[in-house]
Amino acid sequence: MAGVDIPNDFPNSMMAGAVRRGQSRMVSADIPATIQTGEQNNTSIATASVLTVPPANAGNGFRKTTYAVITAVGGPAFITYDGSVPSSTNYAVTLSAGQSIPVQGQQALNALRIQGTSMSVSYWA
Repeated sequence: MAGVDIPNDFPNSMMAGAVRRGQSRMVSADIPATIQTGEQNNTSIATASVLTVPPANAGNGFRKTTYAVITAVGGPAFITYDGSVPSSTNYAVTLSAGQSIPVQGQQALNALRIQGTSMSVSYWA
């Protein structure tokens, strides 16, 4: 089957497990569960801020944080991904109070700049 490794080539891979079960693709149950690696609650973002991404450490099983959910609290939040300072006239994404946005990937988490009133962020690995 094209695009699927066979059990003899990669006996411990997730795709080989899917093949053994008669599936031609991975399903969500094949992917290891994520764990929460930290959070920031009601953090002031009155000046342009970067995310404080938790490092891989014993608290999260040495897993790198690769996913975050950002929620605007108390007012709009302006977000840029190009390193520029976000504002009401310069933004890639704007969130109204109470709205959330997922951000996935180490590079996206490090490149993101956010400004507004306050935010809450949950981090996941």
